[in-house]
Amino acid sequence: MILAATFIVPALIGIFIGLRGAKDKPRTGSEFAMGALWAILFGTAFIFAWHLVWLAAASMAAGATSGLAAGVIFNTLVSGAIWFPCLMISYTFNAQRRLHDDG
Repeated sequence: MILAATFIVPALIGIFIGLRGAKDKPRTGSEFAMGALWAILFGTAFIFAWHLVWLAAASMAAGATSGLAAGVIFNTLVSGAIWFPCLMISYTFNAQRRLHDDG
């Protein structure tokens, strides 16, 4: 359960945000960079909120809330090694596919 909450769900969130983020069909490098930046910012906020929810629930059950903020920040950064590449790979592939489909 902890493995799924820490790594698998954020990876799926990263893939989903990456696929949704490239729907604008970025045609130039600056459009691609701006779209990727928005996807990264949205992904970071969403995954931070995800870790906040599940760690708060786990710490309430255990009765200890002292390290909640540190745990949320740490889990967001550590899981970033998983979800950030998932987000960027799915964003890049989807953007290239959409540009190729338009011809």
